Amino acid sequence: MPIEEQIIEMTPEAIADLREQGVEWALIYHYDSMCYTPIEKACIDWDLLVEARLFGEEKEIHIFKLGDQFKKVVWQDTPQQDVMTTSVILNTPQYKTLYIKKYIDYDEDRQAYISYVRPYRLD
Repeated sequence: MPIEEQIIEMTPEAIADLREQGVEWALIYHYDSMCYTPIEKACIDWDLLVEARLFGEEKEIHIFKLGDQFKKVVWQDTPQQDVMTTSVILNTPQYKTLYIKKYIDYDEDRQAYISYVRPYRLD
C-alpha cells in the first residue's frame, strides 16, 4: 500500500464511499493508543499503526503491518455462512458494548471450527 502522507484523515469522499459499502466504525490500534470511533472521526498515523479494523454489519476492512508493509484484507458477509455472534462489555465512556461475529467452517471430517472473527457494531 503506497503511503504518501504519514497521517491520513478521512476525507468526506472517502467516508461517503465507506458508508456506501456499509462501513460505519473504526477500531484503531497504534503503538501508543487505541480508539473506537465512528468512521467519520477515524485518523490513522501510519508510523504508529499496529492494525486498524474498519467495519459495519456485513463488511470489514482489516489493515495490518506485515514486515515493512501494510496489508489490507476485505471481508464481506455472504448469506450461506454459519455465524455465531457475541458481545464484549467495554469500559469506556462513549461505548458500552462491542459486538463480534465468529464465522464457522468445517474440516474434511465435518468438525466445526471458528475460521474468522471480526467486530461488527459498537453501542
